[in-house]
Amino acid sequence: MSLKRITGLLTAFLTAAAVFTVNAVYAQDTEIVEREIKPSAVQYDQLCGKVSVNILPDADIYIKIIKHTPETGDDGYTVYDTIVKASDVYDDCLAVMNLECNNYNIEKQEYDGYYDIMVGVHKYIGSDDPEDILFTTTDLIVTDKDVSGYDTNCQITVSLTDKELAQPQLSVTTEGHTRKYDMVFPHIVKPTEPPTTEPAILWGDANNDGAVNIRDAALIASKLSVSKSDELSPAADYNRDGSINIRDAASLAASLAKKS
Repeated sequence: MSLKRITGLLTAFLTAAAVFTVNAVYAQDTEIVEREIKPSAVQYDQLCGKVSVNILPDADIYIKIIKHTPETGDDGYTVYDTIVKASDVYDDCLAVMNLECNNYNIEKQEYDGYYDIMVGVHKYIGSDDPEDILFTTTDLIVTDKDVSGYDTNCQITVSLTDKELAQPQLSVTTEGHTRKYDMVFPHIVKPTEPPTTEPAILWGDANNDGAVNIRDAALIASKLSVSKSDELSPAADYNRDGSINIRDAASLAASLAKKS
């Protein structure tokens, strides 16, 4: 085989290998990876519902799913109570929670149970204060596959905005047997309050006229003589021992005498 023929075959092989590698990397980069979350409660019935939540790279997501049955009423019981950490994120990753079906009442021809799906995000960037987590709640009925003939899918997309929102924004669409929820949460920098500075005290300025002189010493002595030290400014505590007494008047007078 000629050298030219060998070179041509080698070039074609390397080109095909390069294309395959690029396609493989692209497929890997765009593949949605499902990370299954373990439930908090035992589920005895068939699992025919799935809730998937996209994982954010910028914020933790708090997820709580409560199942309501005729026996539990409005209180229900918690099936999932989890935090999906932002630090666990990689591209196109979903947190997946599997759910058992709700009970179908044949006599009434309706479901007599449902789920509450609660999703929350901290309002302020970098916060770990549970008081500033904003939750939005939606309900979901997981149909009995033996009755409906299909699995129930719930897809939740969480996004963040730097705008102030009193409550998260929620929109719902339905595609076939899949319900899609778009949830927008505020995620902003917490405003910092300017530090409060106490006004500087001019010690000895008992009459608060902005100067320390013999009139202040006289005022201290005068008020003390009639047991009215409580009427004096805190600045009258000239020696700063925590109380206003004759020692403050004497120390102030002695200091003024040295200066004169």
